[in-house]
Amino acid sequence: TRTSLRESMYEITVIEPGGDEKTLSISGENTILAGLDAAGVDAPFSCQTGLCTECASLVEKGMEHIELEAAILDPAVTAQGFVLTCSAHLTGSGVRMKLGVGEEFYEAQFSDLVDNHRKSNPMK
Repeated sequence: TRTSLRESMYEITVIEPGGDEKTLSISGENTILAGLDAAGVDAPFSCQTGLCTECASLVEKGMEHIELEAAILDPAVTAQGFVLTCSAHLTGSGVRMKLGVGEEFYEAQFSDLVDNHRKSNPMK
């Protein structure tokens, strides 16, 4: 059940913004961000509500072991492997993700919106 999955510990490998790679165990009970913080990983974050893109990560392996809860995720962006660690939980081991990809996530999520706004409202 979902509750028992959340009470388990799962192995995750993260690639930090500086390139260091760490494999650790975090609880499915916490968000990925909270689990990384508890394990001493300095993962980027800001709002912790799933609304900004600061905590974005790029999942290289194991997307099927992540439960997403962020309200702003476009399914096409999620299909590219982007998740917000502040509002996602692990449901299994074997996830590998790159941290610190907020700018790339923002571009993938909002580039069409920004481009259309700029075309409709050119600076003079």
